[in-house]
Amino acid sequence: MIKVLKEDNVIEITGHSNYDVLGKDIVCSAVSSIETTTINGILSIDNDALKYSYKNDVMTIEILKNDNVTDKLITN
Repeated sequence: MIKVLKEDNVIEITGHSNYDVLGKDIVCSAVSSIETTTINGILSIDNDALKYSYKNDVMTIEILKNDNVTDKLITN
């Protein structure tokens, strides 16, 4: 199961949907696409708005600035 946990200004995305095997799972692909598009969109507007890392199968996003655009894109 894919889990998205948000606590304060930190979001962690972990897990696997088990729709198909690793590398062929369209659900995991969709989640990865959405997270990548959101991060890139925010950073294209303000490069200092967040930090992100991918380590040990965990995507961590730290929101450094809470402004209207960042909040709307994260909520989306």
